[in-house]
Amino acid sequence: MQYMIILPILLQLVSAFLVYRLENRVLGARLSTSFTLTNFLISLILLLTGSFGHFSLFGVLELFPDRLGLLLSTYILLVSSVIHKYAENYMRDEPGYRRFYALLDLMTATLILLVVAGNLLLLFFAWHLVGVLLFLLLNHNYREEKAVRFANLSFITQRLADVPLLIAIVLLYLEFRTLSIPELEKAVLSFEGYSFTLWVVPLLVVMSAMIKSAQVPFHLWLVYSMEGPTPVSALMHAGIVNAGAFLVNRTAFLFTHENPGLYLAFFVGSLTAILGSALMLIQNDVKKSLGYSTVGQMGYMVMEFGIGAFALAVYHMMAHGIFKATLFLYSGNVIHSARKDPNIPEDEVYKVVTRGIKFEKNVPWLLYALLSILVPLLLVVLIHLIVEEHFLEYETQLIIFFFAWATGAQAVISTFRTEREKPLLSALIAILSLLIFLLGYVVMGHTLSKFLYPNQEIIERIYESSFANTVVLIAEMILIGLIILAGWVFIYYANKEKFLTFNTFVYTHLSRELYFTDLYEFIKEFLLKVSDVLKKESVFAGISLFALFLLALELSTADFVKTLLLGLFIPLLPSVYLILKLKGNPYTYSVLLLIGSLLGVVFFGEISLSPLVPLITFAFFSLRSLSSRNLSEFIPDIFGASASVLWISSKFWLGIFVAFGILILVYLGEFLRKYYGSSEFGFITGLLEKAPKFSALTFITALFLYGAPLFITFYAYYYAGIELNLYTYALFLIGWVILSTAILVSLGKFLFYREREDLIYTDLDDRVFKPALGILVLLLVIGFFIA
Repeated sequence: MQYMIILPILLQLVSAFLVYRLENRVLGARLSTSFTLTNFLISLILLLTGSFGHFSLFGVLELFPDRLGLLLSTYILLVSSVIHKYAENYMRDEPGYRRFYALLDLMTATLILLVVAGNLLLLFFAWHLVGVLLFLLLNHNYREEKAVRFANLSFITQRLADVPLLIAIVLLYLEFRTLSIPELEKAVLSFEGYSFTLWVVPLLVVMSAMIKSAQVPFHLWLVYSMEGPTPVSALMHAGIVNAGAFLVNRTAFLFTHENPGLYLAFFVGSLTAILGSALMLIQNDVKKSLGYSTVGQMGYMVMEFGIGAFALAVYHMMAHGIFKATLFLYSGNVIHSARKDPNIPEDEVYKVVTRGIKFEKNVPWLLYALLSILVPLLLVVLIHLIVEEHFLEYETQLIIFFFAWATGAQAVISTFRTEREKPLLSALIAILSLLIFLLGYVVMGHTLSKFLYPNQEIIERIYESSFANTVVLIAEMILIGLIILAGWVFIYYANKEKFLTFNTFVYTHLSRELYFTDLYEFIKEFLLKVSDVLKKESVFAGISLFALFLLALELSTADFVKTLLLGLFIPLLPSVYLILKLKGNPYTYSVLLLIGSLLGVVFFGEISLSPLVPLITFAFFSLRSLSSRNLSEFIPDIFGASASVLWISSKFWLGIFVAFGILILVYLGEFLRKYYGSSEFGFITGLLEKAPKFSALTFITALFLYGAPLFITFYAYYYAGIELNLYTYALFLIGWVILSTAILVSLGKFLFYREREDLIYTDLDDRVFKPALGILVLLLVIGFFIA
């Protein structure tokens, strides 16, 4: 029965295809909702009947529907069903209705695949695809420049989350020679002694989870991704942003050895919770306020697995996801209603923090402060009496005590926002409610822990690992204590109508969102300036001479000549300098790569080349591609960057496939010049609806060229990790992020933005479109068999 988990994935894919093909879009939407509800019931039945297991189909297609996987697949399908149903009416008048539902089905299928993947490469495929589909969903309103810009920001951040995870996967493979998750779990749990891999991999996993889950300073993609439709926001906040908690739980066995990953999670989560909550207070936009609220909650969730409470983080993730999805769906109605009111709401928060308007009179602050300490203390004692395990044997209770103190203080503070005739009674009622809620919260977390981890040894070892360092433990408690005390001081002065100039100082900086937006803009402008500098002929020639000097130092005369000759076909500085001076047939690049691939297979065994010059070549062309103005400039840069990866990975035969991608890109450029007279970026826009075949082929070619998992071109980046050391590979993958951003953002300029009214749009012929698309899909399928 465990094999039935394939059905929800397949049915969502079938639904996506049918929805996009049906002319009756209302019928298609209802069909999509029905499929999703059916899949929810299938997943629920599998969960309730305990149909857990592990099986492999072919290649990396290995599924692991265990307790965690089936629980989260049921949760995902539940939330997706509600969003599907809500969007039937909410999105009915929106353009791109069918496209929206098709992407929603694909996203649902991808999230299910993510949580039941039994192989780390398959998990990485789904992890990456979530970011790609989110990019498309956020571009639903692609005619709006802001929507496109923030979708680009989301894609870049999601790509950054890929980097540490891929490094971790490569390191695990080199250490244990398997990527099967159940096999890795057995190997890691039975491993004794010290291993650098088991020290650094959990740290990398946590970093990947933090970036995906919008932790500071990678949180802006979540807050500014509000230009998409409200159902997309609901799905993003209820499911996608929670992927980090899933990743940590899926790889929980890695945290049974002492490592710094959990310490990092706690401190970054604490910072994110504080800043997210503070920034939420000053927003006057409903969806943006909810966005910062989610950032704060994600901070709390990361803190939870920072103290080893992995199951509690899952419970928090699901509870918060359902709650926040409901808020977002309702916010759509609120926003629609608000649009009818031309009045701008008064900013009460501004008045409070800058003018010192009091919250409440005659409040016994010392009494309330003591109550906020006694509540979590009582909570810890009750947990010890109720929970079967020896809870107080670990330092965890101290962190939960401080954690609950912060939550308790926040709840008590919330009673001061309005005038109360009986403030003491109100506070006592709030504290009693909080006690009941938190007690249920921890008990539910404990119950879920027993369910998700029948082998409680894993949890025991994670707890021990979480607080192995006493200095870190003390620092964590001091940090939380100082934060709480500072909060009470601010509220005391606000209540006493004692104005603090520091309030204005804080508000000023918070209103600028702590300058994170300025930092992002600075990085963007800096990279574009570097890209423009690299476009200069003198710089190109200078770097080519430098590469020539490095090769001359490294290689013998015979190898030096062979390398330069092969570099004329497979781009490598300085030989590529001559290639890019060629004028004539635009298909030359593909022909050169085809010949070079054959020569490379022959010559590689005789040439011992360090990765330094190929890395310089890769970085040079990746950065250059950022500021390309048209396809004539862009294709040579992509040619240089994509093919130089072959030198690093030593897989010259992959050049045949890279050549095919370059060939398609060249053809698309010729098509634009023939029918529109130009291939300038920004000259032809809005092709997504006007030329769907061109758009589909362009987008998939972009994924293929930058090596999206599990296209066959991806393996050049994967195998490079075997050839390079850890730090060099990390820098190389940052270049991969830059290259993928340049490719997708540049080619996206043809697909997105408003259509031009003075152009007559035309689309690709099926005789070209279908064979090219079919080959690309085939190369993706082959990628599942290679690993």
